[in-house]
Parts: sequence; C-alpha cells; structure tokens
Amino acid sequence: MPTEYKRKGSVCRGEWSEQDLQQAIESVQEGRVGVREAVRSFGVPYTTLRRRLRSGNHRKLPLGPLSTLGQENEVKLVNHIKKLQKFGFSPSRTTVRSMAFELAQKLNLPHKFNIERRMAGYPWLESFLRRNKDLAVRKSEARIYNVDETGLQINNKPGFVIAQRGSKNVSAVTSAEKGETISVITSCNAEGSFIPPTCIFKGKNQKPEFADGMPPGSLVFMSEKSAYLEGVLELIILQTKKLMQVVQPVTVHLMRL
Repeated sequence: MPTEYKRKGSVCRGEWSEQDLQQAIESVQEGRVGVREAVRSFGVPYTTLRRRLRSGNHRKLPLGPLSTLGQENEVKLVNHIKKLQKFGFSPSRTTVRSMAFELAQKLNLPHKFNIERRMAGYPWLESFLRRNKDLAVRKSEARIYNVDETGLQINNKPGFVIAQRGSKNVSAVTSAEKGETISVITSCNAEGSFIPPTCIFKGKNQKPEFADGMPPGSLVFMSEKSAYLEGVLELIILQTKKLMQVVQPVTVHLMRL
C-alpha cells in the first residue's frame, strides 16, 4: 500500500484553495486591500502570499514530493485513458503501469519503476488513482464485434436513363467492366461503435488519395494479383497486430500532446 501522509493535531497547512490564492493576489495587485488584509480575508498564509506575489505563480501544488510523471504529464495520461475507453480499448491496470514506465523513460524522468518488468508499481497506481478521482478500477463489459467483407465498385459512371417524372430515386445497374472493384472489411457492434475499415486495392503503388475521406485509423492495402481478401490476409493480420501494439503503450502519442 502506498503511504499517505495524515496531518497530526491541529496543524492546518494547505487549507486554502487555488481560487483563494488567485483572489488574494488579484485583490492586492489591484490595490483593493493590503497583504495582511488579504491574508485575513482569504486564509492564505502571509509568507505564501508574499512569495507568490513576487513569483506570479497562482497554482497550488500538493504538499510533499511531486508525482513521478509530474502534474502536466499525468493530465495527458488521464486524457488518453479516457480516449481509449471511448473507442473500446480501456487499458488494464497492468497496461497503465507499463504506459507510465514508457512515458517516464521517453521523457528521461527520474523514477523508481521496475526496469526489468518495465512498469510502475502498484503503489504508484494507487496513488495515481487517488490523485485523479475521475478514474477508478471498473469491471469491464465484453463487446462483440461482427466482421464482414464487401465489394465496392469505383470509377463507374452511370449514364442517363428514362424514368418517371418527379421520381426521387433513379438508380441503374452499372457494368463491372466499366469500373474497378475493391474489397472493404468492416467491423461494428450492436451499440453502433465501429473499428476503422480496411480497403484492398488491386495494384502495386499506393496513392495518398486512396485514403481520402476515410475515418482516422483506416488501413489501405495494395495487392498485385487482385483486390480480394485471400491475397493479403496475412498482411492484414500482421498490420493489425502492429496497430494493437501502438494502441496499448501509446507513449509517442502522449508525448506529442
């Protein structure tokens, strides 16, 4: 269990809030009250208020040593965990500990994490959850995704036809010889959540415009023989494994935030 400091006796350090500090500084700087009057009105210690007036620092830091990752990096980690949950990839406790280790390593932060196992300890995780009250350990719910493959034609241009005047929907069957068929692999669940699709084009050279308008995270594969799934199934599996490896640690993404 991580150690948590508990104040003894009638010691009342740090009872003021960040808002109290900001209001006290603004009142003194605007000349409405003096320093001692601001101390009595907002409950901020005299030495603290004088020091913050000189430095201009309005933030309240926790008592004792700071967290290993630092407040700013912990906020990035919390936001990323929420994003992973939104897309159905809520990280486990072990994954969060690994993410903390990788982030500390990439940022060259001093830490006492387990280097052999490449992860933070459980005491760090419990302290992390205690500092970030909007996160908690929850029992996950299984999501069943259905995967299917469909063929779509591109570059086919329907011509003019004779139809009833005023009709809203006028459709016609186009010839497969006029267009190019691609395979699209899609996956979604009953909630309406979906995994970005994968498209297979026939050819060797992939063009950037092939991915125009596709959702973020979508994949495009090229197959010299055909655009059918059988020809690139192994490649898709390998690429999916690489994608999952990126989704779990997400260290590089966190550093760019």
